[in-house]
Amino acid sequence: MEVMPGAIVFCDISGFTKFIEASNNAEESTTTINTLLSMVVRLTYHCGGDVLKFAGDAVLVLFSGGGELEDALAYRAVAFSLKLLEFVAQYNQTELQMHLGVGVGNVSSLHVGGLANRWEHVVAGPVLAQIRCVDLANSGEVCVSYEAWEHIRDDVLCREVGPGGGYFVVSRLHVAEHLSSHVIKDITFEELGGRTSTMTRDQATLAANYVPKQIVSLLNSGHTEFICEFRRVTVLFINLANLEINHEGSLDRLNDVVNIIFTQLQHFEGTLRQLIIDDKGTVAILCFGLRPAHPDDPVRAVHTALNIQREIRSSGSGIVPSIGVTTGRTYCALVGNTTRAEYACVGSSVNMSARLMGKAKGRVLCDEHTYKPCIGRIAFQEPEHMMLKGFTTAQRVHCPIGAATTTAPRHGAAPHSSRMWGREQEFEKVRMWIAATARTGYGGMAVIEADSGMGKSLMLHRLVKEQRGARVVYVVPSAIQSISPYV
Repeated sequence: MEVMPGAIVFCDISGFTKFIEASNNAEESTTTINTLLSMVVRLTYHCGGDVLKFAGDAVLVLFSGGGELEDALAYRAVAFSLKLLEFVAQYNQTELQMHLGVGVGNVSSLHVGGLANRWEHVVAGPVLAQIRCVDLANSGEVCVSYEAWEHIRDDVLCREVGPGGGYFVVSRLHVAEHLSSHVIKDITFEELGGRTSTMTRDQATLAANYVPKQIVSLLNSGHTEFICEFRRVTVLFINLANLEINHEGSLDRLNDVVNIIFTQLQHFEGTLRQLIIDDKGTVAILCFGLRPAHPDDPVRAVHTALNIQREIRSSGSGIVPSIGVTTGRTYCALVGNTTRAEYACVGSSVNMSARLMGKAKGRVLCDEHTYKPCIGRIAFQEPEHMMLKGFTTAQRVHCPIGAATTTAPRHGAAPHSSRMWGREQEFEKVRMWIAATARTGYGGMAVIEADSGMGKSLMLHRLVKEQRGARVVYVVPSAIQSISPYV
């Protein structure tokens, strides 16, 4: 864990989710979004900063290092913010808008995980609570915390905002002469160049450990054009309450929790989208339905949530996980530019997952679209109706409590349809094999193999109906356990 002075800028994009929800063309949406995000990335690196995270509809930018003190970092961050808003006002051709929040203070840089060489980089510290001042800024404005304002108070034109004051919307910055070398020089958008990667092969291999393996395989194949699509994704937001990152012992607790999450994701074939530490605490975002996708991804996601909850509780760490799980149409793409990009998942169901996490208070809460595929496989409490921020009507919410008791299928009901199409030859072949095997009295085994949805269950149902007097034994396997070894 490295602790250093830093200034963080929270670049919040207004209308991001609404824009995505209204789109039916993932490629056009990506071009539009990345035009704006590329502006952020290019200016960030020109100003000597670093893009930490693409956090949903926002970008987290860090200014630190180089021996600069907080005064200089505060000036640099505010100068960057004002220049970015200037560029957005002049060159942004989209309906998307931006407002920014700035905080200054000590920043802790952490690398956590390690299971199967999968790592996450996160930053922590009280400065992350300051940047929520972004909520006090209107579109086209930058708001700074009191801590940031103290460093620049003599050189800004601003107005105080907030219910009790203590936050400041900055409209102009005059840079003191002794700090002029720390602040960006005046530059036009046309002069703003990109940055070429200078990674060695070994560095690239190391960096790949911080990227989901599914995305690494696509990047290695060269087919980045396919990393842009709408998918049906199940998303988990996990808040880890009572986990304060302020000493080496807390880092060990975080590392243990991250490896619990990685273990469950490895078992159920999900993806860690992001780990974020901010004023809301430590939040992990997990996705099911990316690559690979499964027809039972909602079931896998709920099992993952319950297992993570159980493992963290039994660890004795005192951490309380609150989990929201939702399923829906999600925009999945590489966002950013060739200098800095991340794989993002955006949509209203993603927002709902975060809202359910906030309501969970130590529980797991699921939306209706996640609950329905789990019927008969996971037991739930009676549903509740909740009003959630950003949604105009009360949402039906379900709380899972564990695996349901598996029951054998009923003889009189077909799994999906009462008719079977185009499988008469295969059906007759199996039926004749059963009859011949029954006559010999020696028994045997037949394997019916086909892709998902090709009619295997329907064929078996019809075979059972026509074997009058035969003893039928049902074994109900779980595709979720297909990666578990059997002894």
